[in-house]
Amino acid sequence: MPYRRAPAPSRLDAHLRFVEVRWQEGQHNAAGLYRELRAIGFEGGYEIVQRWAKRRRRGLPTRPPSARIPSTRRIARCLISDPASLPPADRRFIAALCALAPRLQAAAEQVRGFGAILRARDPAALKPWLEAAAASELGGFVAGLRQDEAAVHAAIGDPWSNRAVEGQVNRLKLIKRSMYGRAGLDLLRQRVLHAA
Repeated sequence: MPYRRAPAPSRLDAHLRFVEVRWQEGQHNAAGLYRELRAIGFEGGYEIVQRWAKRRRRGLPTRPPSARIPSTRRIARCLISDPASLPPADRRFIAALCALAPRLQAAAEQVRGFGAILRARDPAALKPWLEAAAASELGGFVAGLRQDEAAVHAAIGDPWSNRAVEGQVNRLKLIKRSMYGRAGLDLLRQRVLHAA
């Protein structure tokens, strides 16, 4: 009748009480345990400690999933959006973020004010906004707007736009890039005409 041999004693057995105490204190890192064991005279290898820690770790509860950090694009969108239109989770996140950085909240309010001017198409509201925003974090943006203030007024107040032209230029560039620099103007003309 075959029999099973008893497991051989481990070099770790003499230090099990120490390892158990350290485990209960929160040291769940095998490398850290190994270094501490070596300091008190343990002569076994790292693999023994690693196997022991792995067996013990199986009995530990898993960590709760960590909260996902939103991307910078999403944070920017939330900052410039009306807080009432945001989902509750985003609203809480932005409130916590602005509590940590009050200047960020002030800048976000300035940006929302500029967005309101653009949506209302009200060029008369631009000058007071520029004066108020000049001293804020948006000083560089305001300086850029002031360099060509007449064009900004026209863009806000005029009913027409060059969106259609920009769209055609974008389409032309896309077709040109897809040709990888081959041929010349004749082939480009044919591709533009046939793509339309």
